[in-house]
Amino acid sequence: MASEEESSEKNSAKKPSKFSLKRMKTLFPKILIFMNFVAMGFGGYLAYLGTVGMTPKTIREAQAKKLIYNQEIFA
Repeated sequence: MASEEESSEKNSAKKPSKFSLKRMKTLFPKILIFMNFVAMGFGGYLAYLGTVGMTPKTIREAQAKKLIYNQEIFA
């Protein structure tokens, strides 16, 4: 009889739900930290893409002069 009472007490004990307040308090900062890293990574990627095509001014000028010269000769 004692084992029946113990099993009924275990079944009647409330199981913690997936979305309990305590669990959310520990999960929310982790989600924010993860989102922050994703945003920083995306921002870094955009900054990288913005600077990949950059060439020094002297190289751009030399390339532009070469293109203009070629257009004048072949035009």
